[in-house]
Amino acid sequence: MQHQLGEAFGNGQLRVCYDPILDLGSGRICAAQAQLCWQHPCDGVIGHAHIQQLAQHAQLSTRLDQWWLDATCRQLSLWQQRAHHDWQLSLPVSSAQLCRPQFVSQVEHSLSTHAVAPTDLRIAVDEAQLRPDFSAARRALQRLSGLGVGVVLGAFRFGYATLPQLQSLPLQELGICPSLIAGIEYDPHCRAVVSSITSLARALTLKVLASGVSTATQQAWLAETGIDAIQGRMVGSAGCAAELSRLAREQARQQWCFYQRS
Repeated sequence: MQHQLGEAFGNGQLRVCYDPILDLGSGRICAAQAQLCWQHPCDGVIGHAHIQQLAQHAQLSTRLDQWWLDATCRQLSLWQQRAHHDWQLSLPVSSAQLCRPQFVSQVEHSLSTHAVAPTDLRIAVDEAQLRPDFSAARRALQRLSGLGVGVVLGAFRFGYATLPQLQSLPLQELGICPSLIAGIEYDPHCRAVVSSITSLARALTLKVLASGVSTATQQAWLAETGIDAIQGRMVGSAGCAAELSRLAREQARQQWCFYQRS
């Protein structure tokens, strides 16, 4: 399979899926998270994390990173040129990617090549990913922030990062762990932790993203709690770039109809 991954670069099997992010203040899609997908001819769709692992074993990580960065920056540039001028793109990365010496330079190259403003790109790293080498990851994130790229700490649940560590990172946003969101309808502990994370984010002047939102009840409670944006089935499923554009157009049409009736 590692050999087949090398061939997938040129035969169209690699693609990017985009998971929409909804701004709760405006009710509009404001961003998307980009995930790698490999349409394997025998094994079906292979997800982002598995592809990254295969690439590392096959010594294709640098090539894969550049392909992914170019594909996503190219698509963001196209969206902004056509209609979605204020959209941002979030790229989930691992600690291993952050610690590669060339990764930050690759990000800078893709931004420049496709004329994307650094402030429209966000690098998202899960809290647990900071654990293997916090210092190296922090240095890379600081370099990215120095370019103007936004930094998101995802899957946060008070598990690994201490408050001094959080304060040392150049963060713009905290992403709450989906397992906490799943429990807010029936578990007071989950609601208390989500409220605490939101309060912490406000104290650190950070925005808050809730991932894994799947019900209207969850969305309503999160909006009342002061969450800035949500991601999950309530917003829409991950799909290709064209599907995300269609979802945004349909959403805008529904909003226009609502205002017309009002």
